Amino acid sequence: VRETRNAASATIGGAEIEVAAAVWRGLQLTGSMSWLNATYDSYVAVGPGNVTGDAAGHHLNNAPEWSGSGSAVYRFPARQAGSMFVRSDVSWQSRVFFTPFNDAIETQPAYGLAHLRAGFEPRSHRWEISAYTRNLLNRAYVSGTLNPDMLPAILGRPGEPRQSGVQVIIHP
Repeated sequence: VRETRNAASATIGGAEIEVAAAVWRGLQLTGSMSWLNATYDSYVAVGPGNVTGDAAGHHLNNAPEWSGSGSAVYRFPARQAGSMFVRSDVSWQSRVFFTPFNDAIETQPAYGLAHLRAGFEPRSHRWEISAYTRNLLNRAYVSGTLNPDMLPAILGRPGEPRQSGVQVIIHP
């Protein structure tokens, strides 16, 4: 049985900045940084074992206070055939809590991820092929938790491990 509950009230505020620039022949940089202040104003939450507690003043679930990302893309000609590109992406977020109680167990400390991609696109722009690696450093992280009453354990949903592959994209 899955139950959905809503907080009585919350206050959410923050700021975000994004920048993008073509800095040199074929090199494009982008970046973003955000600050989020998201807290419960009033919320009588129910935890494991149907224990209730006041979550007022606690951070909202899965809402990092700080997060940011950046990318660099370098595109260059491949003779008369088309263009090649190399792309790197990084992202980072501060600690998140997975329950309204903001406990020290059901949380994910700050972490960052890095991804790489390199590929070719013909002059027609009808398709592209690329090789990629996501989560380049194979960073272990948790993207959510579950604390079922019937088990004496907390279950964690692991984030995606390192993945590498080849991708072909057909443009309509």
